[in-house]
Amino acid sequence: MKQLVHCSLSLRWLLLVISRPLLVPGKLFRVGGPMGWTVPPSPEFYQRWASPQNYTTGDVLEFSYTGPNSSFVLNVRKYEYERCNSRRPMYNFSDGMAFALLYSGNCYFISSDFNACKKGRRLDVSVFKPTMLIQPTRELIY
Repeated sequence: MKQLVHCSLSLRWLLLVISRPLLVPGKLFRVGGPMGWTVPPSPEFYQRWASPQNYTTGDVLEFSYTGPNSSFVLNVRKYEYERCNSRRPMYNFSDGMAFALLYSGNCYFISSDFNACKKGRRLDVSVFKPTMLIQPTRELIY
């Protein structure tokens, strides 16, 4: 039985989705900033990087990584995230991918390398629905 994806799709799907005229693409976030997706200098690095950001549906997370020791980025559930368990990912990407945040809620990403994950190569982001504040004016009413 297929699992529903609650927070992400690959860049290929994103291009299909944002090509529809009714959708407005969100912001692009390069995970980890200039350092990218690597074994971090501290276990809290990625959570500190993510915490000041406000993620809304339509935003995109870009995981940039290279090298022979690069591991896959896995989109997982909270249980797997907390345990760095890579056995049952919802999605598994190995070539530096971008993930569209399509649903509100928490999204969890880990490295497929258990040791790298335990050293902090994992990310939990809270995704919110965008708020639209429209002030009615006389022109809108008539």
